[in-house]
Amino acid sequence: MCLQSDACFEALRIDWEALRAHAFQRGVVMVRVPQRDFDKGDQALMLPETVRVLSNLADQDHVTYVHCTAGINRATLATLGYLTFVVGWTMSDALALIKAKRPQAMPYVESWNIVKGLMTTGRDEELKVRSRKIYHRRKEEGMHGGSDDDWGAAEREMISEQFARRLEIDRCMLRATRGSPGHETAHRLVDAEKSLERVRKEAQAIIDAAEALKTESGDQGDLGDFVASPWRL
Repeated sequence: MCLQSDACFEALRIDWEALRAHAFQRGVVMVRVPQRDFDKGDQALMLPETVRVLSNLADQDHVTYVHCTAGINRATLATLGYLTFVVGWTMSDALALIKAKRPQAMPYVESWNIVKGLMTTGRDEELKVRSRKIYHRRKEEGMHGGSDDDWGAAEREMISEQFARRLEIDRCMLRATRGSPGHETAHRLVDAEKSLERVRKEAQAIIDAAEALKTESGDQGDLGDFVASPWRL
């Protein structure tokens, strides 16, 4: 999953579509959720979408490599968001794991806090009910903790459920489109594109072999031109 913005592509002269097509031929799925580097506001805006895409990829059993440019703030923020908003880890535990795996990581916690605030603002009554249930469950199980722990657990539970609902919406959309004629046509086009690529490679191999034979024999005839003319794709 690529988090680089158009500005990154321009500065680094990255041809995204060429890379994506190259990866596709090798069975690698490349998706993109662009966000601006060093822009805390834009990263906060895009974090829910990033987490949603990561959640979908995980749901489809993909092993996902998340990258930006330097792997310092955007990619690590995406990982922080997924671990906290979907998996349900505390922010401190998730951040500790990220820094243990990548010491130079500096995800914008301010951006994370903005998203968390947006997802919990105006829902105090629901959080009170949830935190009371968590309190009673904690007491019954003999677990240590306090009211702040219960409230934090209620927030994580509520946010995780919101992303679970989004995932179910995406699953529903996927099921609907997979059964559509357009989806079948798209798959046939993809298969045709792969077949054409194989034909191109086979044709090029024939051309190369013919030219090699021509060179070895010293033949200056028109064999190369004859072969290359219809097959040079």
